[in-house]
Amino acid sequence: NLVVDDDNTKALRWKCNLDAILANLDRLALWTSYDAEPRPTYDGPTLFLAGAHSRYIRSTHLAAIERSFPNFALRTVPDAGHWIHAEAPKATQDFTRDFLEYHHLP
Repeated sequence: NLVVDDDNTKALRWKCNLDAILANLDRLALWTSYDAEPRPTYDGPTLFLAGAHSRYIRSTHLAAIERSFPNFALRTVPDAGHWIHAEAPKATQDFTRDFLEYHHLP
C-alpha cells in the first residue's frame, strides 16, 4: 500500500483502502481458521513485516500464512511494535524498497 507522491519528489507514502478493510473486517479476522478447499491463495511475492515488539505475527501463524501466500517473506522491524510505519518508518521503508527491488516490482 505504498504509493509515489504526486509532487514529483518520488517520495513514498502509505495509502490504505479503509473502505475495503472495513467491509471485509470479519473475513480478515478469521483468515487463519479459513477451512474452504481449495484454499484461496496468492502465489505472487508477498512481504509480511512484523515489529520486533509486536505479538501480531507469531510463529504459530506461519503455517497458515504459507498456505495462503506460498511465496511470502517475513521481515522483522527492530525496535518497533505493531505500528511499524510510525515507530520505525525508515526501517519499514527500507525493507519494503528492498523487497520491491528484489522482485522487480514498481
